[in-house]
Amino acid sequence: MIAIMSRPDYVTQVEDGQFRLSLWVQPGAKKSGFCGLHQGRLKLKVQAPPSEGRANKEVVDFLARYLGIKRSRVRLESGQKTRKKSILLTVENEPDWADMAR
Repeated sequence: MIAIMSRPDYVTQVEDGQFRLSLWVQPGAKKSGFCGLHQGRLKLKVQAPPSEGRANKEVVDFLARYLGIKRSRVRLESGQKTRKKSILLTVENEPDWADMAR
């Protein structure tokens, strides 16, 4: 029997190995990390300030480290100047999405 993992609302599969992640980003935090959900999106706090794209760079860096993938496999698709961001991930194995929201 094959177990089918259900995906949370903040994740959609684009194609095999490619997923769109909906984030709510809070820049200027004391510590970077996931912290539950906000408005149906996965909330991610980052230490970097929101100026000069530094928070966006940290979002990409953090996700790549967390998922153990290269930065080039994490792409900021939309939300360059807002807290609501859409991230395109290219991964070999589907991550444990629920673990991110804990």
